Amino acid sequence: MLRGMTAFLEAVDERAGQLARQQAVGEEATSLEVEMEKSEEKEEGNEGRSTNGMYAAGDDPAPHALGSQVSLPPFPAQPTETHGSKNNGGMAPSKKSTAAAVSPEDEGGFLQGKWNHVEEGATAAAAALMIQRDLESSLLRRKDEEIDVLAQQVRRQQATAEAARQELLQRSLQVHQLEESLRAVRARFDEHKSKSRRLLEDKQREYEELCRRVEQQERRKHAPGSAEMDNYQNSKDVAARQREEELAGTIASLRREQERLEAQIAAGRREADAAHEQRIAVAQQLEFMQLDLRGAQEALESEVTAHQRSKALLQGRQRELNELRAAVEKNGGSFTAAGALISFRGDDAGSRDNLLLSRQLLEKQNALEAAMRDAAEWRRRCERATLRLEEERTTRVNITNSQQLTRDAADFRPISFRRLTSTGRLTMLVVDLIATVDNIAIRFGRLLRRQPVLRLIAAFYMLFLHVWFLMALMVFGRSADISILNNKTP
Repeated sequence: MLRGMTAFLEAVDERAGQLARQQAVGEEATSLEVEMEKSEEKEEGNEGRSTNGMYAAGDDPAPHALGSQVSLPPFPAQPTETHGSKNNGGMAPSKKSTAAAVSPEDEGGFLQGKWNHVEEGATAAAAALMIQRDLESSLLRRKDEEIDVLAQQVRRQQATAEAARQELLQRSLQVHQLEESLRAVRARFDEHKSKSRRLLEDKQREYEELCRRVEQQERRKHAPGSAEMDNYQNSKDVAARQREEELAGTIASLRREQERLEAQIAAGRREADAAHEQRIAVAQQLEFMQLDLRGAQEALESEVTAHQRSKALLQGRQRELNELRAAVEKNGGSFTAAGALISFRGDDAGSRDNLLLSRQLLEKQNALEAAMRDAAEWRRRCERATLRLEEERTTRVNITNSQQLTRDAADFRPISFRRLTSTGRLTMLVVDLIATVDNIAIRFGRLLRRQPVLRLIAAFYMLFLHVWFLMALMVFGRSADISILNNKTP
């Protein structure tokens, strides 16, 4: 883009030079016409009137051709007649008429070539401007398409995040329902447990009473007694045995019921743990989606800002093009509907306007180059800031995930492990040590991922450690074999 603008400004400078050359040629042609008119007026012998008529002829066409705002250059002063010119009045007009007859043809061809060259340069400059404007319009359309694509991606990310949020709510509701059912099952289990404990205590007391009665009956058997008493005791023993068998069956059924309730509680806990893990996974996925959505929104904002900057730059160039076209039309040019230059007329004004136009174009070029440099510098700064933000976001996500997983692993452990941790502080110390080692390993992995030299050194160190360990094993095995052979030999 900068190259195209530079070429455009070079074409404008070249055209300004051509205008200056064209004005110089026009002044020369005007001076030749004045000399021709003077020679003709001398032949007619009307010097006073021809001089007034010459100035009138020189003043009238220029305002009609160039407008009232253009200041005409003053004509050269009338040459004074000497004594030799009065004496040789017959030969001097003939020589001047011969020079006037030869020079207009050459000057006309030279002027025609200059006009053609100027028209070609102006046409090329206008065509280059149109091509540059078409290129910038295509770039602007491409930017619009990219912004539309980014907007669609943002909408898709928002829809996905909303779906993930709904799924997270459903998972949370399921976890809440499972926790409610688990509390209900636990309450039922506690109730059955208390009932079974009371029944077991009652049956234990009855069993002890029966045992005491059996012992008394045994003692009475060895003592002298009647046969009726023996029959009565036998019937009581049979009833006690039946009662004991019934109590044993009841105890077995209660134990089976207890085992079934414990199995239900364990299944409910497993379901609750699985639902909680699913909820954690969905929450992490939602967090990742939110981070992606934030990154897409930042990218969209940066693209929109760049698009607005490009649009403002294009509008500025369009204004400069319009000003340049107005200047060309002011100097006598005309354009077609497509913007091509079809005619261009010279300007007999001084070089002051051209110098002013050249200075304005140079100032605009310098301002445009400074703006382009500032834009490039800001674009580089934005890219560096985006890279740092992306790296920081990746680091923050990795650390957050590792801490969340460590916290989840410490809070939601298996049932047996939680029972072990409830026994003392040693197990909690081991868990904290494992979490610390895990965090250190994650940070060391991040450091290795960022530093390739350290990663290479660590790889060589691990390889050397494995080789050394294998060599130590081989040497130890060899020494063990030798010692065994020495022990076997008498």
